[in-house]
Order: sequence, then structure tokens, then C-alpha cells
Amino acid sequence: YENYEFSRTADMRFYSKSMAKGVLSLLAGLALEHGVLDSLDDPIEKYDGRLKGKPLGSVKLRHALNMSSGVDICQLGCGQRNDYERWEERAFLGTGRRRTFATDADKVAIDWPWGFSHPSGTRFNYSHVDPHLVGMAIRGGAGQSLAQFTEKALWQPMGAQSDALWFTDSQGSEEVAGSFSATLRDWGRIGLLVANKGS
Repeated sequence: YENYEFSRTADMRFYSKSMAKGVLSLLAGLALEHGVLDSLDDPIEKYDGRLKGKPLGSVKLRHALNMSSGVDICQLGCGQRNDYERWEERAFLGTGRRRTFATDADKVAIDWPWGFSHPSGTRFNYSHVDPHLVGMAIRGGAGQSLAQFTEKALWQPMGAQSDALWFTDSQGSEEVAGSFSATLRDWGRIGLLVANKGS
């Protein structure tokens, strides 16, 4: 059964929102399988030297993947939200009519001034910072954009029918927490891939 409403068609891409995090987790597994990443217990700074000596550089891949980095940010269910001021505006969204202008998610992560609210690995806290750290590690380890890695490691081997895309900041860094877009049939292929444990 396949149905499109609101004048949608089969060749239109559907925006992922947080399903992009599922795509990112598949890419992290593929990065481990292909030797792009060595271990989930490695710190992010091992793969992106710009984070060496910076607070978020010490976060382990495992903790970023399960959103337990401890980074001091509140996005959902943690009290008063501050994610727009601390992450969204300067990382990807921008403001007003200058939407996405001069955004730089890597710089926000590298220069993170707010530190940690609790020790890394001790508490789940939903945020877009943690997925971005995973994306930085994959990009650094692969030596290419996340879009290029997605194409080679996931999209082509999966037999995707159509091109997909990542939205980016103004510097070209993919917004891995929520901005992957693919056709409905290719979203279905991702679902089948997961349901069949990678086959």
C-alpha cells in the first residue's frame, strides 16, 4: 500500500526531523565496520583535532551516541529550555529573515562555554549537541563530508531509488539531529534494512 496526500508525489523527499538520528546511528555502526572509527570508547577529539583540549573533545563516542555526554543544555524534559540560545541559533537556525546566515555548528561545539551539567556517561539528556559530536567524529575519521560517507557506506549499498539530502549550516556541516530528507520508498528501504538487521 502506498498513498500520498496533500499533492505529494513519489519523487518528493520527506523531511526526517529526529529520524535523522536513526540514520546517524546506522552511519556510526558502518563507520565502526569500515574502520573509520576504532572504538565507541574513543573521545571525539581523536577524530576531530579541533576539539583537542576543548571541553566537548573529551566526550566518548558511546556517550554522545546515547545522549549521555553531560553537556549543559536543556532541550526536552529537563527544566527551562535553553537550547535555542546555546545551540540552535548559532549552529543551524540563525534568526529572522537571515535564517541560517553565518551559522557554524562545529564552531559552537568547539567553543562550547557552558561545560557540563553532570559527569559524562551518567545521565540521559536529549539534545542536538550529542549527535553533532558523532557527526564530527565520522567526518573527521572518514576525511569527507557526512553526505559523501552516507552515499558510499549506506545509500548506494542499500540500493536507494532516489537521491537524498542533508540540510547543512552555512559552512556545509550536516545537521545530523533532524535534517535528512529522502523519498518515502527510500525511508521504507531504511526500515527494511533495520528490520532485517542490516541485510
